[in-house]
Formats: sequence, structure tokens, C-alpha cells
Amino acid sequence: MKTIKVLIAVFLCMFVLLGCVSPELRTARIAVNEKDWNRALKALDSEIERNPANAEAYYTRGLCYEKMSDLVNMSLNYEKSLEISDQFKDKIDKSRKRLVIRYQNSSIISWDVAKSMKAYGEKGGAEAILSRALEYLSVELDGYFNGIIQEVEAKYGEGVAESVKSELEKANILTSTKQLMENVRSVRDQENAVALLLGYFADWAQALKDGTKKLGMLGEDDEKEVESTINRLREAKIQAEKEWKAEGGFELLNEINKVTGIFSAEFSVGTSSGNGETQEEIVNLSEYQKMWDLAAKGITDASQVYRNSLSSLDTAIIIDPHNKDLYIRASVIASDGGLSDEAIKYSQQAIDLETEGNNDPAMRAIQMQAYRQKGDNEAVIKWAKETMRVVDVDNDVQNLYLQAFDELINAYESLGETELAAQTTQETLAMFPNNLVLKKNLAIFMVRRKDYDEAMNIYEDVLKQEPDDIDANLTIGTIFCNRGKYTEAIPYLIKAHEVDPDNVAAVTNLMSAYYNTDQVADGNVMRDKLKALTGGE
Repeated sequence: MKTIKVLIAVFLCMFVLLGCVSPELRTARIAVNEKDWNRALKALDSEIERNPANAEAYYTRGLCYEKMSDLVNMSLNYEKSLEISDQFKDKIDKSRKRLVIRYQNSSIISWDVAKSMKAYGEKGGAEAILSRALEYLSVELDGYFNGIIQEVEAKYGEGVAESVKSELEKANILTSTKQLMENVRSVRDQENAVALLLGYFADWAQALKDGTKKLGMLGEDDEKEVESTINRLREAKIQAEKEWKAEGGFELLNEINKVTGIFSAEFSVGTSSGNGETQEEIVNLSEYQKMWDLAAKGITDASQVYRNSLSSLDTAIIIDPHNKDLYIRASVIASDGGLSDEAIKYSQQAIDLETEGNNDPAMRAIQMQAYRQKGDNEAVIKWAKETMRVVDVDNDVQNLYLQAFDELINAYESLGETELAAQTTQETLAMFPNNLVLKKNLAIFMVRRKDYDEAMNIYEDVLKQEPDDIDANLTIGTIFCNRGKYTEAIPYLIKAHEVDPDNVAAVTNLMSAYYNTDQVADGNVMRDKLKALTGGE
């Protein structure tokens, strides 16, 4: 009788629970399990119309849109679900994190390429892209090979793993990625660089094929496909040594992805996507493919590639609109690319997401620099003051306070506000009377502005704390020499020479000071020292 009562209770609980789920939601769940996203959406639309406070309905609708790659509607529905309840927060956070990482990685790749293109200048976008792609591939594959060994050891034991490692080591695969990059960087013409790349991947594919076949872990069909790719790589290497065309450069690199996919399947390894799926492509070349295509068309404008990087982050922001780090990253990339309007937009959005007491001086510095680039001195003054207000001077490793101070003084001077510039300088010194680093940098700024009296005053203050500071002694001595006050210059220049006997500027100025004060013997000593240092007659 007791058993029957328990069964009846369980039945009633199930009945109540099932009764709480509407037919529309039940239909949506079934459709999701069957991956019929459109049918699920139709049922969910009806459910939400009937019950607009159903967090599960909005979450599930967001999931459907995610699977359909409609990230805007995905994000809107996830947000609505979270507004109603935190019930699905963990799942939403996990999904967002996975997608954000994907687009962040795409952005980073584009940014790397853009920086390389900027460094190379107009002489070769393709060369810059090749360099970055090689570096990316070498790092990724180095980790991939080691990952294979770890996975094989976990699945087949240490003995089998050592056999695989041995095969890889025979081909020098585990150590050759670093050497590859050194070789490529030493090659100035693209034909030989591409040939090195193709030959390298042919070698590692051959080593993996031989090792897996010996262990009985490579199917016949897969072996044929890998062998076909190896032959194509070797043929392409020979062709690349004769003539190389950028247009076809990435076709063979995509062949590498096929090979990594095959070995991934054989070893049951791969990168988890976060929802149980496995990505077969170990090395994602799609972003490099886009950049390579631009180079093949003769496009070497780095700003276009910077915008590609920002476009990927824009997608990440759609996915996770409250993620302040995305706006910070975007503002840094925009600033690096000289895209002032974009830098202003993203840094302001990052500032808008700040919490009380957590103000980022770097975002204010980006605003300041962007407005300076636009020539808006009033805005520069505003953001320079903001940067100086929030920065922690004692932990200012980026030297943002002094950058802001310099921008502020420049803006004042551009507007003819010389009195304000002078006042700000004195206020800054008064605020940090014992900050030696600040004093030294302020003195440097004063020299740059040709305000030599102020520079000397600051350096004299530095010498009270650090009598042997070479910059202070050398600068004061040099200023005195330039003013014809050689007697006053000599003590400072002697100290600078004692601290750094091989400092050419100290020796030169001290020689001049001695000769101009009729101390010929000492001047001759400095003259001989200068000859020894410079190799002069």
C-alpha cells in the first residue's frame, strides 16, 4: 500500500509539472531538440504573446536566433530573459562568452595585420600579412602538436604517446616552428618565404601521417586524402620557388585545415565550442584569408584593416552590450589606427559603463588624444583635466598624468593661454613636491618647450634629492654653456662626467667650458677623451 501511495504522489507531481508547461512551450522544446528553429520560433512567439513574463520563452527564442546566426535578435531576447529572471543567466553568460571570444579573436588577428601593414608601409600589404599569418600558424600548431600528444596519452597510454612524439621529433616538428619564423624573417622575397611555409607543412603532415599509420590509427580514406594534400604542398613549394602569386596563396593553407581536421578526428581531439560540438579546424585562417585578398588586390591601406578589426568587435558588442572590456579594446584599436571619431565613440561608451570609484584614466586619455588629432583644443583641455583627476600618480605605469599635463599645456598655448599654462605647471609641482619621476619628466617637458629657466629650477630641486642625477647635471651644465656662462657650467658638467665618463655630450660641453675659461690643459684632456670616444682625428 505504501508503494502505491508513493507512485501516486510521483504521478501527481509529474501531472502538475506537465500541466504548468503550455502546449506552445512544449512544442518549442521539441522543435529545439529537433533543431527545427523556425517551428520553435513560431511556437515561442505564441507563448510570449500569451505569457510575456516567461523567461524561458525569451531565453529559448534567443537560443534559436543564435543557432540561426541572427545575433541582434539573439541578444535582444537574452536581455529580455535576464530582465525577467536570472534563471538562465549561467547559460546565457556561457553562450555569450563563447561567441565573444570568437569575434575577439577575429578582431585581434585583424589588428595584428593592421599593425604590421602600418609598419611595412605602402611597400607590401601581402608581405605584412604573410609574416603575421606565419607567426600565428606557428604558435597555434606548436600548441596543437603538444595537445595531440597529451590527448593520445590520455586515451592510449604513455607508450603510444611516446611513439607519436618520437615520430614528430624525427621530423623536427616540435621545435621547427620557432626556427621557421626565424628563417622566414630572414627571407626578404615573398617567393622563398612561401616556399618555406609550404615545405614546412608538408613535412609535419608527412610525420603525422607516418606516425598514425604505424600505430594503426589512420583510416585508408583519410590516408589517401592526407597523402594528396602532402603531394600538393610539395608541388606548390617547387612552383613557389619559381613564381608566386598572392591570389592563390591561401588555397593551400586551407588544405592544412583539412589535414588538422583529419588528425583531430583520429585522435578524438579538437577545440570545444562550449555546446558539445567540436571545431575540426584547429587553425582558423578565415581572417587572414580576408586580409590576404585585400593584399592580392593591391590594397595596402592599414586603416581599412583597422576598421575590419573594429567590425568584429562591433559584433561582439551586439552579443554582450554591457561588456565594458569590449569598448575599451575597441577604443585602443581605433586610437592605434588613428581613427579619432571611432576612438571617441568607444572610449565614451566605456566611460558610460564605469561604476562609482572605478574610473579609467586610459579611456579619458584616448578622448584627449583623439580630440587633439581633430584639433579641438577645448575638448583636449577638458579630457586632459579629467585624466589628471582620476589617475593614480603613484601607480601611473603608463605615465598618463604627464601625458595629460603635456597635452593640457599644449592646448593652453595653442589658445594663447600662456598664463594658464604657467599656472598649471606650478600647480602640478605643488601637488607632487616629492615625486622625483614627475619632477624629472616636467623638467624634460620644460626643455622641450624651451622654458630653460623653469627646467633648471626643477632640475635643481631634483639634485637636492639625487645629487648624482646625470640628466639634471648635464642639462643645467649645457644650458649654462649655451648662455655663455661657462664657469657656472663646469661643476655640473664635472659631476655628469664622473657619473658617466663615456657620455659624449658631457665630455664635449666640459671641453668647451674649459677652453672658454682658459683652462687649456683640462680642455686638452677632454679633447683627447672625445677623440677616443668618437674615433675622431
